[in-house]
Amino acid sequence: MLTDEQLEIISEAIQPLFQFLEREVIVDIARRIKKTLTYTRTAELQAVEMHRLGFSPARIRKEAMKLLRDDAEYRKQVAKNTLEYKRAVRKQINDITRAAYRAGNEIVAGAGNMSWVDDLRVWKQAGKELTDNSFLPQLTEAFSAQTAGELKNLTKTTGFRAMSGLESIENAYQNELDKAVMKICAGTFSQEKVLNDVVNDLAHSGLRSIDYSSGRTMQLDVGARLALRTGCHQLAGKITDANMAQTGENLVYVSKHWGARNTGIGHANHEEWQGKVYFIKPGTDYSEEARRIGQDRIMDLWYATGYSVDGAHSNDPLGLDGYNCRHNRHTWFEGMSSLPAEQPEPRPVTINGKTYDYYAMTQRMRAMERTVRALKREKEALDTLGIDSTEIRAKIKSRTREYREFCRACNVTEATTKMRYECGTADLMKTDSWKRYAAVVPERNIISDIKNSIQSSQYRKTAEEINAELEEICYNESKWSGRILVKDFLPDGAGQKEWNCDIFLGKKSGYDTICHELLHSRSCSHFKPEVYEEHQIIEESSVELLTEEICKGKGIEYVESYRESVINLRRINRRLHLYENDYDYARELFNTDMDKRIQWLIQKVNSSAATAEQKENVYQLISGLMGGWSI
Repeated sequence: MLTDEQLEIISEAIQPLFQFLEREVIVDIARRIKKTLTYTRTAELQAVEMHRLGFSPARIRKEAMKLLRDDAEYRKQVAKNTLEYKRAVRKQINDITRAAYRAGNEIVAGAGNMSWVDDLRVWKQAGKELTDNSFLPQLTEAFSAQTAGELKNLTKTTGFRAMSGLESIENAYQNELDKAVMKICAGTFSQEKVLNDVVNDLAHSGLRSIDYSSGRTMQLDVGARLALRTGCHQLAGKITDANMAQTGENLVYVSKHWGARNTGIGHANHEEWQGKVYFIKPGTDYSEEARRIGQDRIMDLWYATGYSVDGAHSNDPLGLDGYNCRHNRHTWFEGMSSLPAEQPEPRPVTINGKTYDYYAMTQRMRAMERTVRALKREKEALDTLGIDSTEIRAKIKSRTREYREFCRACNVTEATTKMRYECGTADLMKTDSWKRYAAVVPERNIISDIKNSIQSSQYRKTAEEINAELEEICYNESKWSGRILVKDFLPDGAGQKEWNCDIFLGKKSGYDTICHELLHSRSCSHFKPEVYEEHQIIEESSVELLTEEICKGKGIEYVESYRESVINLRRINRRLHLYENDYDYARELFNTDMDKRIQWLIQKVNSSAATAEQKENVYQLISGLMGGWSI
C-alpha cells in the first residue's frame, strides 16, 4: 500500500499542467480585452464628459453603449477576437488533456510499482514470498484508463464562477469584455482598473470543471489531483487484494487517521470502522486473535466497511475505498502482526473566540490554502501582462503568515505544497511537483519495466489476433509461448523470437514485426538452433516475404527487412512465372519446411520452361539465399 505522504506527492505531480492552462487562459482573456478596449476610447471619453456634467449613470451608459454599437470597427474586433479566442482555448485544453493522459499513465504505473514493492517488503517480513505479479499490468492498465476517463470528464465542461453566475470557458472572453465595457461606459472606471478587475475575478474563481445540472464546480487542478489520488489509492488496494488472494491470507487491517468522517450512519461513518482488523471470508474462528490484539471481535470487512475484496458483494461508494477515501488496508498476519502505535489527535483549540476540533482545523486550513493559491494565480497573470503586482505580493505574504500562525496555534503540520502554484511551463519534467514525484519513485528502471509490462499486455492481445489469422495461412502449428515482453535493449520497432518461444519486442512495434516473429514460431521453432543457423537467410527472407504480402493484403504499413534477400525471392517468382502473385508464392514457400525450402526452389527452377540462361541466373539468386549470415 501507499502512505498518505506518497499519495499526496503522487497526486500533486500533475497539477502544474492545469495551473499552466489556467494562467494561459486568464492572460489570454485579459490581453484580448486590453486590445479590444483600444477601440472604446471615443465612448470612454464621452462617458467621462457626461459624468462631469452630472448625467445619471444609466443615461451615461446608454449613450456610450449606443456609440459603441454603431462603431463597425469595434464590432469587427470583438467578433474577430471572439472567434480566435474560442479556437485557441479549445486547442489549449486539448493539448493539456493529452499531456495529462500521458503523465497520468506514467504516474499510475509508478504508483502500482511502489505498491507492489511495498507489499513485497511486508510479506518478506512475515517470512512469506510474493512471486507472481502477472496481474499487475492488467490492473495498472485498467486504472490508467479509469484515471484518463476522470481527467476527460474534468476538462469536458470548463469555465469560471463569476459574480453573475457560471460562465463557460468558450464564452468567458465575451462575458468579461461585456462587463469591462459596461464599467468603462459608466465613466468612473479607467481601463487599467477594469483590466485589474478582470484578472482578479478570473483568478479568484480559478478555471473550474462545471456540472451545469447540479451547479457544482471544482477547480481543475484540484479535480485532477483528486482523480489521481483516488485512482492510485484504489490501485494500491487492488494490488494488496490480489496478493492476498494468491497467498490465501484472510485478515486485513484498516488504517486509522485523524479527522475521519464521523457523520452519517453505517459505512458512511468512517470513524466507526477505522483502525480495526477484519476477515474477508467467513468460516474461521478468530476469537483468539481478537483477544490477542484487544479487539472485541473480528468482523466481516464488507459488512463493517462496505468493501468486498473478492467482489462477492457490491462495494458501497460511501465506505472504504470510496471516492476520496484516505483509508488504507494492510494484510494482517494472524499471530504475528501488531496494531500500530496511535498518535493522539490534536486537542480542540480556541482562536479568536472560535473553537476548532481537528476536522474544523483542516477545513479552515484548506480555505486559507485556496485563498493563497488564488492570490498567486492573480500575481502570475499580472506579472505576465506586465501589470504591477506589488499589492498582491504583499497580500500573499500576509495570508501565508496568517496560515502558518494558525497551524502553530493548532499544533498541526503545515501543508505548504497545497499553497504551491506552478504555472510557468507545460513541461512537467521541469516543475518542482514532478521532481518531488520522481524523488519518491527513485528506481526509474523498475517503472520502465512496469510500463513495458503494460505495453506487453497490449501487444499480447494483438499477437493473439494475428496468431488466430495465421491458422488459416500456415500448415505448421504455432510454438509461441503466449508471452510478449517489451525490452529496452531492442530498437524501436524491432522484434526477436527466443528459443523458448517468448517474443521480445522493442517499443513502437507494429503489426508487421509481431506477424514476422509469430511466423518464426511456426517455422524455425520446429527445429534446433543449429539447423536455423544453417538456413538463416532463407528462413528470414521467406518469413519476411510472407509478412509483407499479408500486410499488403490488409492495407497495413510495414517496414522492409532483409530487403536484398526478399527482392531476390520476388525476382525468382517473376522471372520463372511460378505463381500469378507473390502472396501465393510466399505462402507455398513458407509452408515448406525450413530445411527444404532451397531444394523446393531448385525443383521449381528445374521443372520450369525457362531457358538454360534464365535458369542459370535464377540459380545464382538461389545460391545467395543459402546458409547463414556471418556474425
